[in-house]
Amino acid sequence: MLYLIFNEGYTASSGSALLRTDLAHEAIRLTRTVHAQLPEGDEVTGLLALMLLTHARREARTTPGGDLVPLAEQDRKRWDRALIDEGLALTRAALAGPALGPYQLQAAIAATHAAAIGAPLRRAEARRAGSDAAPGMPGTPCAGATVRRQACRGPFSSESAGPRRR
Repeated sequence: MLYLIFNEGYTASSGSALLRTDLAHEAIRLTRTVHAQLPEGDEVTGLLALMLLTHARREARTTPGGDLVPLAEQDRKRWDRALIDEGLALTRAALAGPALGPYQLQAAIAATHAAAIGAPLRRAEARRAGSDAAPGMPGTPCAGATVRRQACRGPFSSESAGPRRR
C-alpha cells in the first residue's frame, strides 16, 4: 500500500501534473514510521531506500513545462544528494540481510544509478544483489536476471549498458 501511494505521487495517474509530491512525501513519512518500528526488516529498509533514491530525482524528472525527462538525460546536479546518501546507506543495510526481496533488489538497482553522484556501493554488495536474486522471484520476470546483472555492473564497470555518468 505504501509503495502504491508513493507511485501515485511520483507519477500521477490523473490530472495535469506528472508529480504529486504531497503523496510521495506522505508515503515516505509513513514508510519511515514503519521502518522505525521494524528496523531489522530488510524489505521495509529496501522499500524506504527505493523511495528515497527515486524521490531524490524529482527535481530533474520534468522540464519547466512539465514534460518527463528520461533518466539518462536528467541533470544529476539537480538530484537531492542528502536523499541519495540516506538511500545508499539504507540500501547497504537492506542488502546485508540473509534474504533478498523485491524492494531490496529494486533499491540496489536504483542505487547503481544514484551512485554516480553518491558514495558507490561496494562491488561485492552490487554483485550480491545481481547474483543472489533468483530469476523467478515473486514480482520479478525471468528476464529480470539480465537487467539485474547489467544494473549491478553499471557504476563499477565499463561494460555497462545503462545510463552514462555526467
